Amino acid sequence: MNHGSVMAGLGLRELKTLMSTPDPMDHQDLLRRHVTELEQRIERARAAKDLIEHALDCPYSFADCEHAREQIAARVPPPPAGATRHGVQAPG
Repeated sequence: MNHGSVMAGLGLRELKTLMSTPDPMDHQDLLRRHVTELEQRIERARAAKDLIEHALDCPYSFADCEHAREQIAARVPPPPAGATRHGVQAPG
C-alpha cells in the first residue's frame, strides 16, 4: 500500500480510482475535490481550536461566554420551521 495515499486522507474508493490508470494525475478532478474537502476539514478544525483556546483564556464560563455562544450558533443550523425540540412544538 502507498503510505502517501493513506496520509493524504484518501478513501479506498478514491485510491481504487486513482490506481485504475497508469498515471493517477489522470484523475485531477478527484484530486481537486479532495483538496476542497481537506480545506473544509482544516477550516472546521481551526474554528474548533480557536473556540477551545478562547474558552481556556476566557474569564466567563463556557455557557456564559457570548463569543462561544455566537461561534456555536454560527455552526449549528437552525431547526426547520415547526420543528419540535425535545418533543415540544416550537412556538409560532
